[in-house]
Amino acid sequence: MKNSNIYWLALLATVIFSCKQDNSQTKELITGSWVLEEATRNGRPAESLANLYFDFLPDGILKTNFNSIPEEGNYEIKGDKVLLRNLSRDSDLDIESINTENLVLTTELTAGNGATYSFRFVMRKSTSGEETTEVQHEQMQ
Repeated sequence: MKNSNIYWLALLATVIFSCKQDNSQTKELITGSWVLEEATRNGRPAESLANLYFDFLPDGILKTNFNSIPEEGNYEIKGDKVLLRNLSRDSDLDIESINTENLVLTTELTAGNGATYSFRFVMRKSTSGEETTEVQHEQMQ
């Protein structure tokens, strides 16, 4: 009986440690600037999001135009979600897939009229020579 308890405790510790590792690996992969390749709303192209970007900084700061205006907030990785906070509209985005070059995010947003929309964002990691829309905007001022 004692060995059984030790086994289950060891298994639980392994699962918890693995989840923490996944969060840190995801945070390492997501850190950087991402530009939109393709966006859909309810399965149809969402051309109004053509200039969408996310700049995930290592310290949990986020720069984005996700809510149609350039703004700065915070983000946190929780399992397979990116929690966007302290923006004009907080959101939880599901990470469908991520690697060193591509990021696919999905979410559902409810409009003021109560309608719910499903979004899918296919993002590409920005290369060092590319600039996000926010940087380009700041340089024009």
